Amino acid sequence: MIGSRWLPAGSRIATPWLNGGGATAEILANPPGATIDRFDWRASIATIEAESDFSTFVGIDRFLMPLSPAGLSLSCAGTTEHIPQFATHEFAGETAVRAIDVTEQSLDLNLMIRRGIARGMLGSQRVDDRLTLIADHGETVLVVILEGTFTPEAPGAATGAAGVATLEPMDAFEVGGQSTLVGTGTVAIARIQMI
Repeated sequence: MIGSRWLPAGSRIATPWLNGGGATAEILANPPGATIDRFDWRASIATIEAESDFSTFVGIDRFLMPLSPAGLSLSCAGTTEHIPQFATHEFAGETAVRAIDVTEQSLDLNLMIRRGIARGMLGSQRVDDRLTLIADHGETVLVVILEGTFTPEAPGAATGAAGVATLEPMDAFEVGGQSTLVGTGTVAIARIQMI
């Protein structure tokens, strides 16, 4: 697991949206330390407390995954649609998007990619025993635990070996080379490739 990184949920700091309509906690971004308007790509978890407009990000392709059981209803350029829990909705950052019918706090996983700089995808997967992932050259693979617990399997070590972190819901794991996570639950997987 050379180059793999555990990114614990407890280490994230929430900051306001650009438009002040909600808060976001960064999981990982490139380049490291990039500001909200200077990233090549950025993965984060947003908290939506009430109906609100999304910030506008010109030149950014966005992937949104509702994490709360109720999912999330959106008005996108005047069209209303409901996005179920763990489903992915893609849209351009220039699109006028508003969270609607919000009756309780909603958590949403976001992947934002600067168009022409990188490309990516975001999806969810149910895992019943183990998940092995490979990050190709120049690719970042990010796993976010949504349900259940997982342990990174150290090469040559028994599952659950001492010193290997247990990943819990909202923790993330950056795959270095090839990595295996052992456990049962649901994960989100983001793949980002620089162009």
